[in-house]
Amino acid sequence: MADAANKYPENVDGKFYVDDQCIDCDLCRETAPANFRRNDDGGHSYVYKQPES
Repeated sequence: MADAANKYPENVDGKFYVDDQCIDCDLCRETAPANFRRNDDGGHSYVYKQPES
């Protein structure tokens, strides 16, 4: 389960976030490309934009 204490600083503020347990599987970016991006240097995803609905 995601832990807010371990979320990546790249995440925008809001309900959803990616924490340090991300394995960079690309599923979130494939499923919601408007909301997730990849940190190439860190090898993980982060929430770029919170969903509107």
